[in-house]
Amino acid sequence: MQPQRNTSHGLATSIGIIIGLVAGTAVLAPAIPGFTTFAQRATATQDAQQQRATALQARIDHAEAAAANAWITDIALAHVTGTLTGVEIVILATADASDNNITAIRGLIEQAGGRISGELTLTAQIHDETTNTQLTTLLNRLTPPTNPNTPPTNPNTPPGQPTTQLGATLGAALQQQPATGETTLNEPDRTLLFEGLRQAGLITYNEPPQPGRAAILITGDTPQDPTTPTEQRQPRPIVEIAQGFVTTAPALVVAGGIRAAADTGIIGMLRTSNTPGLTTVDSISYAYAQIAAIFALRQELAGQSGAYGAAANAQAAAPTQPIGPPPQPDK
Repeated sequence: MQPQRNTSHGLATSIGIIIGLVAGTAVLAPAIPGFTTFAQRATATQDAQQQRATALQARIDHAEAAAANAWITDIALAHVTGTLTGVEIVILATADASDNNITAIRGLIEQAGGRISGELTLTAQIHDETTNTQLTTLLNRLTPPTNPNTPPTNPNTPPGQPTTQLGATLGAALQQQPATGETTLNEPDRTLLFEGLRQAGLITYNEPPQPGRAAILITGDTPQDPTTPTEQRQPRPIVEIAQGFVTTAPALVVAGGIRAAADTGIIGMLRTSNTPGLTTVDSISYAYAQIAAIFALRQELAGQSGAYGAAANAQAAAPTQPIGPPPQPDK
């Protein structure tokens, strides 16, 4: 008679061996090239699917925004036509301003019946801390002693900042006074100023800019944009130039990207300061904001200011569409 096997012992031994193998595999798994557990594979699959879904949604959002922007661009011409008939506009730009945005604004001004009397760019050297030590001396040398420029009275702007004085001097050179149609600085003084600033590396232009009734300053999307050089991420010099500009030329629109409307951006800081005589427009890469900038220029001619765009600190997307011809200067 065959001896009876202890099957329970054999089963326990087999289970023990299986458990040992599983446990050993779990311990060794990280050391086995290419090994992933089912849970890890499932998680990786879910992550990949989520990334694909996010990327797809981003493409859809971009396509929808592009289609809406193209449609607005198509109808924009009809809405701006006649808005700036006979008005001379000066275009200023910062070093990080988009060429596409400048071109778009230039075209809309002309479509609105306006004429671009001059263009100049503020170079990146404006942001250099060493510039302040040279700017006061330079301005004293380039402007006549009788120049009536006065420092801004806005309490948020230090009155002695050289960049504020630069803004006031540019305003005196570039904007026609409503009562006379003439600038505060005469033609020889303007020529001396522009050439001196260009030789100092602070501005660039193709032709010496002529004055206009209003001006638009186009900036970029700093300071948050990581592609922008570090020296151009300091908004304070441009803020001070804008604030100084409107002390002698109270018809200025400052337009830039939506990131510039952040608390630490050029537009955001200007909105916080409530500087009189100055309008801001964010999201300038979009057609609706470009139209808003044209309406804002027209609004400034009537002595009205505002804050427009998509940012939370904007009062509306755009000014109300103006009706009729632009107001004439009081002569």
